[in-house]
Amino acid sequence: MLGSVVPDRSRACPACALRVRQTRCPRCGADTVDLRDRKERRVVSLRLAARPAEGPREGWVGDVVATYLRWGVPAVAALGAGILMYLHGLAAGIVGLLMGFFGQLVLVPVVAGGTAVASWVYHAGRGRPARSLRIFDEPAPEGDEIVGVVRVRRPVSSPLSHTPCGAYRLVGRTSVAAVDEAAAGELLVETPEGAFVVEARHAQVRLEPPTTHPVVRPDAALTKLLEERSLEPTRGPVHLAERILRDGDRVRVRGVRSSERREDGYRGHEDAARIDAFVLLDG
Repeated sequence: MLGSVVPDRSRACPACALRVRQTRCPRCGADTVDLRDRKERRVVSLRLAARPAEGPREGWVGDVVATYLRWGVPAVAALGAGILMYLHGLAAGIVGLLMGFFGQLVLVPVVAGGTAVASWVYHAGRGRPARSLRIFDEPAPEGDEIVGVVRVRRPVSSPLSHTPCGAYRLVGRTSVAAVDEAAAGELLVETPEGAFVVEARHAQVRLEPPTTHPVVRPDAALTKLLEERSLEPTRGPVHLAERILRDGDRVRVRGVRSSERREDGYRGHEDAARIDAFVLLDG
């Protein structure tokens, strides 16, 4: 039976553009939001969206058009009519006046509208680019350390291959941000000084990651995991690889030692050595 998993880096601080594990931002101290909630993800996306740079004074195109329609159109029409009258007579001058006047009434708004659209696109393009959430790399805390062989007690399922394992680390990149997700279950680590029960569901998984990240097609479960971290797997190619901690692998565990009481048949119970893990590393 697979154990429950504490979601890794499924919270965010929009102000710092960080994706974290903590309920308070380790950088600014503000409350973080839960990216597993669709509405919260939407709020984060809006706060990270592009902010257009300051453009020209609002309404300048309309002011220019209004001024030209009031003074420029009659003046240009009259000038054209005068030239035609001088060259070809009164009738040609009247026709030229009408054509110049009404022609400008149609042409000027079309040109002005195109100018306004081009101006908006240009200045919006100069805006501040949208930010993506960056991973907050937590410092590895100090603590008691053991090194030994893993025996998986309560496995987790790796998101890429769906392999039951003691822990996994998923790394790579989507079209919007880097991927570095991990989870661990409950382990038994056999060492020269004895066996330790390792509660690793809250631990940082710092197993050495794969160096190559091939393009993958996420299935429904992996898509959901990536979406719940605002990694938007449907917007472009997804490059991922995973590292798995299997039964029989060596591991280094850093954490706090304690003991747990376990039932032991007719003897009633026994105290077993235990470590609440901070970090899992390669052994």
